[in-house]
Amino acid sequence: MTSSTVENVPLYELLNEAGYLDPVRARRIFLMLVREHFSDPSNYLDPSISSLYYSKEDNRSLDIELDFTYDSEDIGKKPVIYVGTGPYKFKKQVIDNYENSSDDNSIIQSTTECVTNIAIRHITTSSDLCLSLASQTTQFLGSIRQLLWESIPGILVYEVSELTPPTLIDPEKIKIFQSNVNISLGFNMTWITRIEGLRIKEILFTPDVVA
Repeated sequence: MTSSTVENVPLYELLNEAGYLDPVRARRIFLMLVREHFSDPSNYLDPSISSLYYSKEDNRSLDIELDFTYDSEDIGKKPVIYVGTGPYKFKKQVIDNYENSSDDNSIIQSTTECVTNIAIRHITTSSDLCLSLASQTTQFLGSIRQLLWESIPGILVYEVSELTPPTLIDPEKIKIFQSNVNISLGFNMTWITRIEGLRIKEILFTPDVVA
């Protein structure tokens, strides 16, 4: 799972080289994971969905996008999976969120626990297909738990928490079904404060004047 990219950032870099996790990286990681998995039908346990796959080409049979691209006018044209998150909530772990500081206290590193919900929505015109795609996502993201636990820096919680049954998005219009997979994600979020006033900015030597 290393070939997928978002904005020219490869998946392996987000997992292994970034060194930290934040809301932007969290969303990108799961978008690329889902795209990577659904780009090869040989990954599927259910052969009935083998005709659906994601690719960078326009003729792909399955769209996988970030949830902010949701467009009600396009829904129903082809099966689509949207990847997004819920609100990010922060919990204090230590007094004043203090983690450590430099010897001169000019740099202070703080930490807090960040908790969110990764929401993956599967939308199709068939309830069975909708649930089949969601089940495949559940099996995939559940099976890589240990991999992500070892790869994502500062991870505290990773659990597949919910698979919702297919429901009609708008019963008054065309029958379009949605089934969600929700993942509880928690991680250490850190930030650095640089206090420039504590740094020595200039040293001035004044020679003694001998009369």
